[in-house]
Amino acid sequence: MNFKHRTERGQALVLIVLGIVGLIAITTLAIDAGNAFLDRRHAQNAADTAAFAAVLEKIQDMPLNGVVCGTTACSNTDDNHDGLIWSTAGLARARTNGYNNDVVPNTVTLYNPPVVGDCNPNDSPSPYVGNWDYIQVIIRSTVKTYFAPIIGIKQLNNCVEAIAHAKPGVPEPMVLGNLMAGLSRSGTAVSVGGGANITLIGGGTFSNSSDSSALTMSNNSSLVIKDTATSTNPSTTIGLSAVGGILANPLPYPSPITTGDAQYPNPLPAYMLPNYTCNFSYVNFPPTSTDTNVQIAGKVVTFIKSGVYCVSGSFNSNQDLSANSEVRITIVLETAGISWTGQSSVNLTSLPRDNPRIVPPTYPTGGLLFYLPPSNTSSINLAGGAGMNTTGSILAPGADIKLAGNFTGSTFDCQFIGNTVSMSGSLTGTFRYTEQNNYAFPYPGIIELTK
Repeated sequence: MNFKHRTERGQALVLIVLGIVGLIAITTLAIDAGNAFLDRRHAQNAADTAAFAAVLEKIQDMPLNGVVCGTTACSNTDDNHDGLIWSTAGLARARTNGYNNDVVPNTVTLYNPPVVGDCNPNDSPSPYVGNWDYIQVIIRSTVKTYFAPIIGIKQLNNCVEAIAHAKPGVPEPMVLGNLMAGLSRSGTAVSVGGGANITLIGGGTFSNSSDSSALTMSNNSSLVIKDTATSTNPSTTIGLSAVGGILANPLPYPSPITTGDAQYPNPLPAYMLPNYTCNFSYVNFPPTSTDTNVQIAGKVVTFIKSGVYCVSGSFNSNQDLSANSEVRITIVLETAGISWTGQSSVNLTSLPRDNPRIVPPTYPTGGLLFYLPPSNTSSINLAGGAGMNTTGSILAPGADIKLAGNFTGSTFDCQFIGNTVSMSGSLTGTFRYTEQNNYAFPYPGIIELTK
């Protein structure tokens, strides 16, 4: 009996030893697997940040000549002049996160456009393959094992992928390039009546109101809309548009009528408004006598210097306004309105618009002739027989714009944007909108991680 007990005790000891060995083996393999998992997390973070760095550099390096950088012709340029191209920036960021692309422990590969990756060959092809707006980063890493070699596993491999989207900010015309636009979200934001006889070239009308009478046109008014300056036929692409309803009599109206448009926020978001700096500041304008910026000769005010003229007080609309050759201006009226109701003449051109890739822009108010900040609710009245030869937008999101008078001898290349816009009375004339001559806001760019 004693021999039997000693045999059983020996078998139990063997089982305990084997169990301990098994637990140690599982623990050591778990350590190797944990190291591999930790490396995978680090590699994914490195790929994500490398993709972000690459798309940011690509946007900064886009050519200043206006060419959209999305082809092999410009995919490796350095227009930012920081010594980097997008691929170098991505590799540098991966390196700072421990993945130095030295082939043996890891490789870092960047693609623009993305290619079909092989990290997960059974997955469906990425929808971003071949799209120049996206940059792909693939990191393959090797993790040396410490305990797994006892079962023949000397290393573990990871493969991670990140795809980022790069779309630069681009200039966007206000209210989709409509020539006349009322931003009020209720009531009648745009109206045409009283026998007005108007031709709009290059842009239509837009009412931001959601009411059933958002845009009204009476039956004794004529509003002809053409698509270009040389067009002889009514436009097939622009016309009357509104968030709410349009009352145009008689029907059918020759240009397209569109309702149910998306409504703009009002007040407008900050990025749509010019971030201007005053080059010349006045309490009241014009000054009583000639200064270094403007010349006063009786009723005639002549601008001598280009720049942004800010007026904090009153604005005398009874003066003739003109500018010397090559002088371009923006007039900011902080509290005053405009009332041209007599025979005053206006011959002005707005500051030029910059190439969209120049940051910061030379002229944030480029294409803007008159600007009334949203807090300025004073009205703008253009009436009478004033002779006007103007180029540049009139942006007054908090003010009412009222147009009436005979402007057959005037030349407008202007976009009129107000809280409301009314065209009435004896209004006669042709208004033209050319996108490059009018204000456009810098639409924010996009940098996002899509995978």
